[in-house]
Amino acid sequence: MSKISFRKIPIPDNRESLPYFTVYYAYQDNRSVVADKFKSLSQDTKDDLIELIIRMARNVNYHSPKINWQLKGYTYGEVRHQYHRFFFFIIQRCLVFFGYASKKTNILNNKIYKLNQKFKDKY
Repeated sequence: MSKISFRKIPIPDNRESLPYFTVYYAYQDNRSVVADKFKSLSQDTKDDLIELIIRMARNVNYHSPKINWQLKGYTYGEVRHQYHRFFFFIIQRCLVFFGYASKKTNILNNKIYKLNQKFKDKY
C-alpha cells in the first residue's frame, strides 16, 4: 500500500488579504508529480503560476481563464498555463495539487481526466 502525505506550499501574507485556502502538494511514497514538474519549469512560468496560486489562495471567488475550479463531471479542477495542466481539489479550506499533464493543444483526452479522478479519489 502506498503512503500518502501532503506538504504545504507557503503563501506569503499581506496586510490586505490573508489566504483563504492553505495550499498543499500531494505526495505518494515521498514523490509528487506536481512538485517535481513545477521545479523543472522555467523561472518565468513558475512566477506566473505562483502569482495565480496566490490569487486562488487569497480569493475563493477569483476568476481567470486559466482556472477551472471544477471540471464538468469530475470532483477536481485544473490550472492551465500554456500547455501545462496542474490538477487540484478542494477539501475544507485546503487546495491540494495532486496531478500534472502536458498537452500542446487546449483539450486533453478524457482518459487522462478519468485517470486523474481515480488518483484523486485515493486522497
